[in-house]
Amino acid sequence: MSRPNGDPATSLWSAAGFADDNRRVFGDSRRVYLRRKAVFLRKLAPDVPWWLEAGAGNGEFAAELIFQGCRTLLLDSSLDLLRSFRGTSEGLVAADAACLPFPDGSVPGVVCSCLLHHLDDCSLRAFIREAARVLAPEGRLVVFDHNPLHPAVQWLIRMLPYDRDARLVTPRMTKTVMRQAGIEPAGTAWLNAVPACLRGLEWLERLLSGMPAGTQWAVWGRRRG
Repeated sequence: MSRPNGDPATSLWSAAGFADDNRRVFGDSRRVYLRRKAVFLRKLAPDVPWWLEAGAGNGEFAAELIFQGCRTLLLDSSLDLLRSFRGTSEGLVAADAACLPFPDGSVPGVVCSCLLHHLDDCSLRAFIREAARVLAPEGRLVVFDHNPLHPAVQWLIRMLPYDRDARLVTPRMTKTVMRQAGIEPAGTAWLNAVPACLRGLEWLERLLSGMPAGTQWAVWGRRRG
């Protein structure tokens, strides 16, 4: 996750603090939830040659993407978090998601996982505009974030110190901003409705993807050619 306007040296966004908070709250479940999203992305857009993950943080989601065969370039405003990534990626870029250091039309796919709720309205719109700018014609943008209507999400943002600035957004709002930036939304799905411990109910997870039962949502679209 990328932090808006802050000091990367603060303990709140240190690699050790970030990892410890996630272990305390999620235990081993976090990897299951991240892997579900990675599998969803791979199936959604198998033709994208590589992805830029904006707000990649310590690379937990990128690691799952790479495990699924998705070549991934990590970008985050916290150099400390990026340096804690130990996987093999297409590279690490320390930069603000609202000012992407890439030429126009040079990126085939942009993805972010739980970044938008850390951004104020101005930064969120700036990031979507930047994603549209750097995307190649017909390039994909895929956004994952928390379901603001789910009671577990309300508990979660109280438990995680790095979510103290959370401003939960909806798929509808996200799609509106995408359209304004020149990205045509193509769909919405809901993920992580089934607790990670119920491994035998993955079929139910797939069944519930069309209704707002999950703790997270996905919105995706293409840059207009």
